[in-house]
Amino acid sequence: MTYADWIDSIYDRCLSSELIDEEDLSQRWIMAYAESLAQKRRSIAPIDEPCLEWVKSLTELIVNE
Repeated sequence: MTYADWIDSIYDRCLSSELIDEEDLSQRWIMAYAESLAQKRRSIAPIDEPCLEWVKSLTELIVNE
């Protein structure tokens, strides 16, 4: 299974569970991603590289959207 196929599978499984809708899933994903980049989830997402530039880039994308 490719990564893209895996993502599609997880996405479909989440939505078909009817426990979460597309908007909530999207919001939770971006929050988890941002917290991982900001090293606020180090116990489950340890990132050893400098992340400040990644956080700045993500912030710019969100602000400019």
